[in-house]
Amino acid sequence: DYQKYMKVTAEQDSAAATAKSQDALEAWKAKEKKVVESEVPQSLQAYADAEVDQDFIYNSQRLAGKNATEPPAKAEDCTTVSELKAWKTTKEGWIKKFVPSFMHSFVFGSIDKEYKADLARIQAEEKAKAEEEKKEAAEEKKKEEEKEEEE
Repeated sequence: DYQKYMKVTAEQDSAAATAKSQDALEAWKAKEKKVVESEVPQSLQAYADAEVDQDFIYNSQRLAGKNATEPPAKAEDCTTVSELKAWKTTKEGWIKKFVPSFMHSFVFGSIDKEYKADLARIQAEEKAKAEEEKKEAAEEKKKEEEKEEEE
């Protein structure tokens, strides 16, 4: 519940979202980091820093014209391989930041297992979709050929 310690106003929240340049965004980040350091309890600073970093990355991508969408929260919600890779990268980043290193192999193993299962699901869905499209294209071609024969 670190947010109750932060003096974040609607203007400060929107400052990152409305930044028109990378310099303005970097100034916003520096200001927010100082707020975290001075006003958030030590035990909660890592979480507040991570939120500032996430907003900074998101808005940096926005300014660069890249797709600035956050990955789904759950692997099962991913519908493409690129979304799933983004989900995994985000999860691993949080683990590296917040989970003690002696637990990494266990947690990363769990993430990898979930990633592989959902990767297989997405690939199967993509294959089924491709086969359906191929079938529809073949049926359309057959209809066109039959129509040409009638003429």
